[in-house]
Amino acid sequence: MPRVGLWGGILVASFTLIALMTRADDLKELGGIVNTTYGFFVDGSADGDSDNPADSVRFYFEGDAARNIYNAMPQKAKVPCDSDDGPLSKAAGGFACDKYADGKYECSVGIVLKTGATTAAMVC
Repeated sequence: MPRVGLWGGILVASFTLIALMTRADDLKELGGIVNTTYGFFVDGSADGDSDNPADSVRFYFEGDAARNIYNAMPQKAKVPCDSDDGPLSKAAGGFACDKYADGKYECSVGIVLKTGATTAAMVC
């Protein structure tokens, strides 16, 4: 069995918890997710070191799941960062999903490691 590492395990545990709180017939497969990435951050900067350990982790994904989540979010879509040509974005707390003019969708979320609270993963 492949090793997924600590953060992979946390992500799997999070999805498992959501699954336990949701009726089985309400769940969707996570197929169609592409370019799933994550990174550790210290005070908003990438990667920590022994003197400045990471205080948050950020997850990014795109594809069908991102599109479905974007469409399900009740927030009004806005163009972030006062950009005229940026994506349409919907956000709730530290969770955000974007819709691009070329039809691509992506979502991101930051998680504060000490508290588990969400924090914005994307900044202008």
